Amino acid sequence: MAAVERHPWPDPARYDYDGAARLAREWGARYAVRGPYWKPLFCRVCSLFGMEEAMATMAARPAVFEAALERVTEHTAALCERLLAACGDAMPILCLGDDFATQRGLMISPAHWRRFLKPRFARLFAVAKRVGKLVWFHSCGDVTAILPDLIDIGADVWETVQLHALPLTARELKRQFGRHIAFFGGVNTQRLPFATPDEVRSETLRCIEALGEGGGYICGPDHHIKPDVSPANTLALFRTATAFR
Repeated sequence: MAAVERHPWPDPARYDYDGAARLAREWGARYAVRGPYWKPLFCRVCSLFGMEEAMATMAARPAVFEAALERVTEHTAALCERLLAACGDAMPILCLGDDFATQRGLMISPAHWRRFLKPRFARLFAVAKRVGKLVWFHSCGDVTAILPDLIDIGADVWETVQLHALPLTARELKRQFGRHIAFFGGVNTQRLPFATPDEVRSETLRCIEALGEGGGYICGPDHHIKPDVSPANTLALFRTATAFR
């Protein structure tokens, strides 16, 4: 515990928010600007301890794990408050991300997620809600075990929606959760390097038909498009989405 307290935690007041505010004003009239994006809680603690040590500490010395997690949360909340204040109306979305799942489910039990992470994400989401912002949350893999919890604490958008990794179909996902949260992603980027443009168009349309029924879907790739994806396939995805109906 003493080592956690001695760690030189970064001071949110020493960041330069003016550049972000300037860009938000520049792009905000045309785009739905979001930020800060990658300020994770779980992944940051895993980076600080080393992943194996973090997981072992969570199980064997939960007070130490939680102390570090709390300091990361305090830092992130203060940074988000300052960023939102600097950007004002030009940035309508607080976007955060954290990866605590694989394509086969959570890395930790839902009970541990609810004990350590849920109340802290709730605090971060509340930072946005207090000033009328939407909350966009990135988390890879199959997080369906705790998706109701994310909805409960105020998530408005879930990214990345890797449909191929989920234990339910796109239509089932939409039916269960679509009234409560918007979906971003759906189009399988792991298949993009090997598909034909026609196959990409077909998959994109299937995602739109299933996840977009009644609104609440932002069509796109379910992760970053990597350099091994052909320009033709990339264009097929985005042209199909923008031309839909």
